[in-house]
Amino acid sequence: LSSNRETQVVTVRGPQDRVNEATAAVNSFLYGGEGHRVAKIPLNRDGAGVVIGRGGKTRIDLEKKYGVTVQVHRTNDHVTVRGTADAVEDCNLEIARLLLTASVVESLDVSEEQSK
Repeated sequence: LSSNRETQVVTVRGPQDRVNEATAAVNSFLYGGEGHRVAKIPLNRDGAGVVIGRGGKTRIDLEKKYGVTVQVHRTNDHVTVRGTADAVEDCNLEIARLLLTASVVESLDVSEEQSK
């Protein structure tokens, strides 16, 4: 099994039965199925920061707590959660709670002239 990120191609080589097993596992990971689920949650830029957390702590905590894989895609404005169907559902609920209760604060510089 090898992958090329530039071309987004996964190559599986070996005896046919092993190739079939590996291909099924890769497809399950990428698209869900056989008890696995893939969920994509739309986010804005601030939401991505909330899910990642300081130093990646929130993302790591979610992965440990639910046994899922959490990938935050800042360029595509979404988060992908992969794992068992129940774990993904529970993690999605927690992400929704995090996003709903997050307070995002933005600091703006104001000159003396603007403050008058």
